[in-house]
Amino acid sequence: MIPPLTDDLKQISVFRPGRQSQRFPNAPAGILFAGDPDPILGVAPSGGYPADRNNFAPRIGLAYSPRAAMGWRRRLFGESKTAIRAAWGVFYDATLGEASTQVKLIQPFSASYTLSAPRMEASRSDFSNPYGLLPNPFPLDLSRRVFVGPVDLEPFDPRFRTAYTYQYNLTIQRELPGSLLLQLAYVGSNSFKQSRERELNPAVAGPGATPDNAQERRIYPQLGTLRL
Repeated sequence: MIPPLTDDLKQISVFRPGRQSQRFPNAPAGILFAGDPDPILGVAPSGGYPADRNNFAPRIGLAYSPRAAMGWRRRLFGESKTAIRAAWGVFYDATLGEASTQVKLIQPFSASYTLSAPRMEASRSDFSNPYGLLPNPFPLDLSRRVFVGPVDLEPFDPRFRTAYTYQYNLTIQRELPGSLLLQLAYVGSNSFKQSRERELNPAVAGPGATPDNAQERRIYPQLGTLRL
């Protein structure tokens, strides 16, 4: 078993559409934090996803040198000049630590605020007063744990599992005259449940779509990018 990385301060969040956090009631709907009641896992885990506890990794190998004292087998194989080897095994990958540290880079534990030029123009702001008619979120009061603007998320899928690979090979070796060796081998592998990241909150295209109204066109407009 390769357990997920955890944070002693529980600065981990998960995405559950429509759910409201009890730990931070002022968080946008859809964000739960470690320790919150979780409709899928019971309690939002401190690692972002449950440990994968069935990572059984058997391996088996076989080596055989055919011997034949007489007849066609001796003519084909000779004595101790041929070796046949085969192996198969399951190998598990380790989840990149970067995937876990990205989860911590969200509000209210980490905050960033972007002002686009069209938004500054609409709020009548300039470089001397960049927020204009918008509320100034700074300085941040970390004791209040406020959420500023659309919140970006980097959560794990609750079904996240450790990636694994089946690896197998078959080799035939034959000693030839003149101290030569002939070897034929096949090596193969198949990988499953490999990690990938995808956007769950795109700005839906349609009539009147512009870069300026991208946030309003998101599936969950109260949230920013949602890279699962």
